[in-house]
Amino acid sequence: MKTEIEAVKGEATVFAAHAVDRGADAEILVAFRKAREPDYRGLFEEVQALLSRTGDLPPRGALRRKLLRRAQKLRERASAIQRIDYFGAPGRDDVERALEDLMERLEGKTPKPVAGRLRSGDYRGKLWVTRPRPGIDRMASAWLIKRFIDSRARFAFMEKPPEKRGAVPFDMYGVELSHHGSACTFETLAARFGVQNPAVTWLGRIVNEIDFKGEVKAEPEAAGIGRLVEGLRKLYTDDQELLERGAAVFEALYLSRAAEPKKEKRTRRR
Repeated sequence: MKTEIEAVKGEATVFAAHAVDRGADAEILVAFRKAREPDYRGLFEEVQALLSRTGDLPPRGALRRKLLRRAQKLRERASAIQRIDYFGAPGRDDVERALEDLMERLEGKTPKPVAGRLRSGDYRGKLWVTRPRPGIDRMASAWLIKRFIDSRARFAFMEKPPEKRGAVPFDMYGVELSHHGSACTFETLAARFGVQNPAVTWLGRIVNEIDFKGEVKAEPEAAGIGRLVEGLRKLYTDDQELLERGAAVFEALYLSRAAEPKKEKRTRRR
């Protein structure tokens, strides 16, 4: 079979496998990610090229409609790649963020939070839905939800916001509990549910820096935490387990920060 595929100028890799499970050979994982990485890289470049054409775009017109059709085709391509990206290849999150930015610009609608605070009591025992292959923002947000908003929260993964009534989408395109301006989803959740805690604020700065790949380095711990999250994504192929492991990391970070003694302000004697 491998010879036949290569004869028609295709690519084939054969692995000798036995009882492949969560601890699948690292060689297989690397091969799967390597196969998808160029797909994401090429798609990201196309999205960025389209983004560069939206700067002085008029609010209506044939050009906007044409670019929007192209953007929708790029989203379809991204979904097709993601369906065969079983282990979270590098570049997946970059493409998702770029597409989100592109669609917001072309559709001319950025999701705006409803005025006022949300009551955590109205969100108990809910099914919280987010995108597959959780990264830094979704891991941290799941931890925040469990610890401060809905201790009985259940989590599920979908490519698009659910139509099912009662499910709460977060960190997805076009939903209320997501990015808003310069705030990541974690910060949006903390603000909307009134979570006022110094350790949470500190975690929010770290998540924001990693998620937005900010040039301004707000917290020295961010680089190491970012590496740890990327390691978890490579280690765990099951999204539910990945989210749980990531949330456990943020629980440990929160406890370590909350346990730090408060610095007393010294007054100068005259």
